[in-house]
Amino acid sequence: MSSKRASEGSADGTPAKLPKSENGDFSRSVRKKLTTTSRTGQACDRCKVRKIRCDARPGGCSPCIANNLECKTTDRITGRATSRGHTEHIESENMALKQHINDLRQQLIESGLDPRPAPIMPLGFVGSGGQPAYAWPQQMFDLSTILGADTHLDPSKSRARASALPDYRNSSLGDNYLGISGANEWLSPIKGTSVALFGMELDLVDFVTNDNDEAFSPTSYENFLSIAFKSSQERPPPPSFPSYRECKALCEWYFISVNCHAPIVHKPDVLDMVDRLNSDEVYQPDISETVQLHMIIAMMLFQSSVRNSRPTQWADHYRYAASFLPDLMAKRTLPNIQAIALICLHLRNFTKPGAAWFMSTLTLNLCAEMGLHRSVSAWGKSSPEFSEHEIEMRKRVFWSVLVIHTSISNKLGRPLAMRLEDFDVEFPKALDDNTGSEASCIDEWHKCSYRVACHNFKWVLLVIQVQTSIYSVRAPPHSYELTIQKLERDLDYFLKSIPIELSGGPETAQDDRACSLYLQFGAQELNLLVHHPAVCRTQNTDVNNKNLDVCLDASAKLLHIAQSMRALRALDTTWLNATVWLSAIFVTLFAYNQRKDHITSTDLNALKDTMEQWLSIIGDIGHLMGSGNKLQNAVRHIVNASIDNIHRHLAAKTASAAVASANIAHSSP
Repeated sequence: MSSKRASEGSADGTPAKLPKSENGDFSRSVRKKLTTTSRTGQACDRCKVRKIRCDARPGGCSPCIANNLECKTTDRITGRATSRGHTEHIESENMALKQHINDLRQQLIESGLDPRPAPIMPLGFVGSGGQPAYAWPQQMFDLSTILGADTHLDPSKSRARASALPDYRNSSLGDNYLGISGANEWLSPIKGTSVALFGMELDLVDFVTNDNDEAFSPTSYENFLSIAFKSSQERPPPPSFPSYRECKALCEWYFISVNCHAPIVHKPDVLDMVDRLNSDEVYQPDISETVQLHMIIAMMLFQSSVRNSRPTQWADHYRYAASFLPDLMAKRTLPNIQAIALICLHLRNFTKPGAAWFMSTLTLNLCAEMGLHRSVSAWGKSSPEFSEHEIEMRKRVFWSVLVIHTSISNKLGRPLAMRLEDFDVEFPKALDDNTGSEASCIDEWHKCSYRVACHNFKWVLLVIQVQTSIYSVRAPPHSYELTIQKLERDLDYFLKSIPIELSGGPETAQDDRACSLYLQFGAQELNLLVHHPAVCRTQNTDVNNKNLDVCLDASAKLLHIAQSMRALRALDTTWLNATVWLSAIFVTLFAYNQRKDHITSTDLNALKDTMEQWLSIIGDIGHLMGSGNKLQNAVRHIVNASIDNIHRHLAAKTASAAVASANIAHSSP
């Protein structure tokens, strides 16, 4: 008798079992069974309890209708009781409202207006079992509803990382935020020129003076592009230089207040050029020197105009210098790059970030083309030799442009043109840049005018790390908590590396106070960025509480820094720093709201006092930005609404405690 043929895949002839194939559309199978049966899919609660027959009429089953009762069914999964037909009604209403909103948005677009960004709908919050539960709708329209007395902002319900971007505004050229939206629906990270708290968004662009025609406004992106890149356009007429004494004073003040943070040009070279223009009638500066001097004058006249509320001719110098941009780009020399970098530095002062980000990216790429990002030791023997002065100036230009580009990109959520792995150039040395008679009467520390910049260059390395980890579009694979710990260690090391002359203590000279404050400002800004609740990616309660503690401490220090800057008349006029002040205010309000169950009336009074101090600072910022009291009033509205909510909650808690005490006393024998 012949042996049985073994089947494939079986060693002993036993037929191999194949896995049962399943169709992924299980709902279709369920619907098919329901159509072939007369039974109700799920009886209503009344029929289930009374154990009577229940039909599937959409408006309610027959027994409930006969007894004039609402027909309710409890969901077996969520445990929620809803009326029969409730879901269908909500879906129909939702579709009708969506269509109505789309019609209204289309009307705004046809009228030449940009609709406000749609609210970010999170994907869902994570339940106690670690699995996504149901969607948590974000209310962004009625602040009083959001901050209701019975509303408790549970972080676990705001933990889902929202990935939707704000609506792209075509009319807002170059100003759109394109980074992460944050994991907390109640508080946003800094988004370009705007921040949001409890659904109320505050955009600094709405509080600056705008000309009717952007093409002719000297601070607009469009005007910059039309001046710098339209070769057919006639170059603006050259404005006259100020008198020798005024020009020398403007340059001296530039090196005290601006170049100390971004040492793009060398102090002796610029002052020597001013002296030659005054004493040598034959001397004609080349294009790079012309642009450098006009940009220095433009920057200082601009600051004088903003801080003293008086018109100056800064725009004439700026436009004339910017018109040489194609000529400067046509020839790659270090003086040309210095001139371009000065244009870039001035653009960061404008109220809208588009032109500054474009120009900083362009300038950094030009630096890379010239190899400024590489260490001189990496060059081959056949490469051109540089003098010690050229080597140091190459370093200073590169690091200065990197600081400008990184700080703007971080706020706008844009990709960085360079990461830490892309450059190996060393930090510049702190060298004596004072010459002549002044050098003999200056102490050793002040012989270098840009010492604070050397620490700014270390600070920017931390910003790059934060941008490429916590604020990256794709979340890094490593642990959030480990990332935070590493950044905390690096920030601590940075703070310890600051010398006592810039630490803000008694050893800090009066002339160095402003520089010291800006170093402290940068450190506390990093603390806010690293520990911001909107980018927290963990459900660890201890980590969340620590983040709030660090943010509250950083916000308190930022308030002290802002008050000290105001006393020195050193408050920055740019949107870059204004958004940090606003973020500190909103984080403080958010933290108090999160902890409103544990605060006392004393804590609330302290919060009110803190907010009044902040509002005073914001009032000064608003005046510097040209908006008067508009910005202060808008922030005050949000502050008052937040404090009123906490006050109502505290009053209700006190009343409940009093009633409970009275009941206990009444029940006692």
